[in-house]
Amino acid sequence: MTWTLSTPDKVMLPADGLTKPDLVEHYQLVADAMLPWLVRRPLTLQRFPNGIAAKGFMQKNVSDHFPASIERYEVDRQEGGVTTYPILTTADDIGYLANQGTITFHAWTSTIDHPSQPDWFLLDLDPAEGDTAGVRQVTSHAGTVLARFGLEALVVATG
Repeated sequence: MTWTLSTPDKVMLPADGLTKPDLVEHYQLVADAMLPWLVRRPLTLQRFPNGIAAKGFMQKNVSDHFPASIERYEVDRQEGGVTTYPILTTADDIGYLANQGTITFHAWTSTIDHPSQPDWFLLDLDPAEGDTAGVRQVTSHAGTVLARFGLEALVVATG
């Protein structure tokens, strides 16, 4: 770990009594599995620096204090200016961003190598609360349809 855990007493998920060290530990445990899905993809970070019970925000631009290991990718904005997205290169970067209160890592469907050529297709399902049977049925059907076209499906749960 190349950074220091800050505010270790901060409660991040109050319903479960989970603190910042709990959140960071979780992300450090899964970082090696997460990194291949995030590397070389611009990220938008959903951050809750004061825990999920407080107001959070979406962050596209790299903060000045982010370490050099988090690369920068600049994209011109239509209304002028530039958005500088974070690009992760190491598993340690995931733990660092969790320490910054990042709960959700939203990755582009393309990489910086071919930003206008997505290599992922996302089917975002938002089921009614508690409708796990319905969402399972829809994801199974979607996987079957995609397989007919020779496309591999991967189910990812978020939120």
